[in-house]
Amino acid sequence: KTLSQGHKIARAAQLMRDLAGEPVDPFALVGTLPLGIKQWVTIARALVSEPRVLILDESSAALDFDSTERLFNKMRELRDSGTTILIVTHRIAELIRISDRATVLRDGRDVGVLEHDQITEKNLLALMTGDEHAGEPGHHIAPQPQGDTLALQARGGTVWEGTDPFDFDLRCGEIVGIAGLDGQGQDDFVRALAGI
Repeated sequence: KTLSQGHKIARAAQLMRDLAGEPVDPFALVGTLPLGIKQWVTIARALVSEPRVLILDESSAALDFDSTERLFNKMRELRDSGTTILIVTHRIAELIRISDRATVLRDGRDVGVLEHDQITEKNLLALMTGDEHAGEPGHHIAPQPQGDTLALQARGGTVWEGTDPFDFDLRCGEIVGIAGLDGQGQDDFVRALAGI
């Protein structure tokens, strides 16, 4: 069935409203949109054609919690209507929640397939690492710095005006990862530590 340009635009606008949870101008230049909306545009492009098979590669990586929930609801809706979905993700918790079956790759090789009731963090980690004890409490303990010598110290710092102050210590020989979705403050936190 061929749709008029006006119908296509209206359909795209409605799909983006459903996915993003807010109105998105279908005429907006994608380069001007926030990262999360850009991700929705990519997903919406695939959904406009009502696919029988949908492949999503790290589709939730740029999405916040609420957006990820909307994506999962849409995936369930599509699955229930007969669409087959292949999702590639490194987020174990998401895989456990959404997958009916999981295939684990290690070094480019298929190392195992888990059915829905077998998809647990312990089973996934065991296949991913090749270590049957992976995922057990206390099995892997992060290396600890050799001493208490500080490489960096901050006291009473703030990321944004009006937020609670923080204290931060980074010891010599320690690796600390700072993570968060785009716009959640990790960039500003690092700038604050650097005194910018």
